[in-house]
Amino acid sequence: MKERTQLTSPQVEVRAQHVTVISETVDVAATSVGVKAVDVNVEAPHTGIKALNVTVDAPLSTFTGDVTVMKKLTWLGGMAGSGGVGNSAVITGNVNVLGNVNASGTLMDNGGNSNHHSH
Repeated sequence: MKERTQLTSPQVEVRAQHVTVISETVDVAATSVGVKAVDVNVEAPHTGIKALNVTVDAPLSTFTGDVTVMKKLTWLGGMAGSGGVGNSAVITGNVNVLGNVNASGTLMDNGGNSNHHSH
């Protein structure tokens, strides 16, 4: 078995029904990399993407575990969700609302004040 295989060419093309790469490390250095596939699976203890800008163009994206966003989360198309076990949403910190808040249930604060009072 060879210790190392190196491909040096202006263009390398692989056409196959199935390609398997088993290696401790795989390095790809390229100006542009394109992958066209029906299905792409990546299984690893940690996968990182470091880029100036990443666009995911998909009609539907699903995350099967918890998601942490380290900086500001911005959305343009509205927001919808449903609860799981316990509270549907928990926000720690101040919340500013520019516009109206509609609630079909009771609004309560820690002091026990509700939206059912009169002046």
